[in-house]
Amino acid sequence: MPTDERRDGGRSGGGGDHGEGDRAVPRAVVTALVNYAQQLLELQEDVLSAEECLREAVRVHPEHVSARVALASLLLHSNGNAPEAERELKTALKISPTHSGALCAYAALLEGEYQDYDKAEALYKTAIAAFQQPASRPDAAPAAGGGAGGRGARVTVLCRYAALLAMV
Repeated sequence: MPTDERRDGGRSGGGGDHGEGDRAVPRAVVTALVNYAQQLLELQEDVLSAEECLREAVRVHPEHVSARVALASLLLHSNGNAPEAERELKTALKISPTHSGALCAYAALLEGEYQDYDKAEALYKTAIAAFQQPASRPDAAPAAGGGAGGRGARVTVLCRYAALLAMV
């Protein structure tokens, strides 16, 4: 399940990583919110509660890329809110430009919502290249579909890219 790509012993330092009252929010809490939201969605239980969990995760830990990617996926697929999903993905990529999950999700959005195949292709190529760099690999599946990180996620990216090439 999702974890952020930074490895710092469960806590993040820095300006935007604190919750209300300037308390440090453990990464495990944010990851638990993301995991719970994803379970709600997988079980098709409660999209509204899932969205609330993801928004809270982003609020308490704005640098958590996987939370932003999961929120973007929910916004796009459950609510049809492409503009807000795109903003979340752009923010995620500002935080971590080689996060393969964010790259794939944004490429899928550009491909599916805007038919911007050239930009989608470039993002898929960047995502494939990111898999060659172990430090850039997320531990989570890409929010835009796919299996676990590593080989399964790489195959998903390659399949999406091949499908895109077949369309153009």
